[in-house]
Amino acid sequence: GLFNQVETPLWYTLAGRWLKAAFWEPLVEQAGWSRLAKVEPYRRQHSHIYTNCAFFRELQQQHKGAARFVPPAWQQLEIHDEATPVRLRSRLADTVTQWRHRWTLTQLSLDIRHWKEPDVTREALWRAFMRLDAMGEALSRVDGELAYLTLADALPRYEAPLPLALLVTPAELQAVEALARGDLEAVRETSLRPGADPVHAPLNEGPAQAATLNGLQQPGIVSDGQLAQPSEQDANALRMARTARGLRFAIGNRLRRLLRSMGAIVVEQGTLQHPDDIYFLYFDELWQLWMGQKLPASAGREVIGDRKLRYLDDGLQGAPDWKMDQVGYGFGGGQRLSPLLRGLPLVDGSAEGPIRRVCSAWCLNKVLPGDIVVVDQVEPAWLPWLVQAAGLVIAEQDPANAAASLAVTYGIPAIWSASDVMHSVQDNLQATLDATQGQLDVAPVMDDDNAS
Repeated sequence: GLFNQVETPLWYTLAGRWLKAAFWEPLVEQAGWSRLAKVEPYRRQHSHIYTNCAFFRELQQQHKGAARFVPPAWQQLEIHDEATPVRLRSRLADTVTQWRHRWTLTQLSLDIRHWKEPDVTREALWRAFMRLDAMGEALSRVDGELAYLTLADALPRYEAPLPLALLVTPAELQAVEALARGDLEAVRETSLRPGADPVHAPLNEGPAQAATLNGLQQPGIVSDGQLAQPSEQDANALRMARTARGLRFAIGNRLRRLLRSMGAIVVEQGTLQHPDDIYFLYFDELWQLWMGQKLPASAGREVIGDRKLRYLDDGLQGAPDWKMDQVGYGFGGGQRLSPLLRGLPLVDGSAEGPIRRVCSAWCLNKVLPGDIVVVDQVEPAWLPWLVQAAGLVIAEQDPANAAASLAVTYGIPAIWSASDVMHSVQDNLQATLDATQGQLDVAPVMDDDNAS
């Protein structure tokens, strides 16, 4: 849930290092996992960030929720019961942990609110960059503990989607509600961004995605579907995770403004061709460029061009299901078209329209009113686009998937647990969604003669 779409090399080496230093390394030392002391917790492949399953294999000793991230062959046959002393001790620590998280989030909120853009000098920009880097590392301890421990243990208790307000930030919820009212301009002028990675422009900068924001097909429709009612303890954890996510976006937004200034300097010096190229440097390359005022050999202009092309291609295709020898399989959509796909009913109803696969923020500018939108893991910041869908097909069955909560809240016909759907449909194919029966009927691909 922390990395559910393509990420640029710079964000990978920033956010991945934050989580490694602030969450994984202290956890490894505390738990005595000596064999993992020098193992990298993350790897970026096909522009997606993968977590090393070896860490989850160790986590499941005391956190049974981690088992769902572990391949079947690595799952334990027996897991500690909640009544064991191990769990009792962790419950006693829960109160202290929650207070620590709240203190960290409050302090970071103040630091971010008081952050000011520096003078446009090389030294001032780098110092500001390092300050934001320190904030990101402090935030990542809270992010990691909530995502990998607290919520991973809590979510299997729920079968229905969680309330939308617990998953999205207040600003994102206001945007969705504005679109439901048909107030489009109020949304397009906001600083909302479809991803925490600084490469994503806020809507008030006028990116391509902003032009495709539209309202509900039937404004005012609200579902009477059932949402989960989390316990107060779980609700508090979800609220903290929501706050942490908002702060991660805030840090990314400030990094974006800072990097634009840094990019302008190196472009003026002739080191980079375009300010956006700075997002496609790994952190060590950026450090060498900034300190030595020379682009390292590993990041030549052709290399950066290839990285940008690969990143956008991966963003439109989607993540591989699995990989061997660094080759991805099950990558992209339409490799094994299926005329009928089944899932579990989520919101009753039916819809007809073209298929639209959304696997990253770069697909959002293709979403149009009346589309049947197909998704897997969802960044909650995408909801202003997804709310205009005629129907939703969700690959996973996760109560914390914001698309599922959106469907139930606004009565959008939807099915979930359609596990292979991301690889079994193509964009623009006409389809009929019968959410009541839990199935998606996809029209066969027309040949050129029939199409004419």
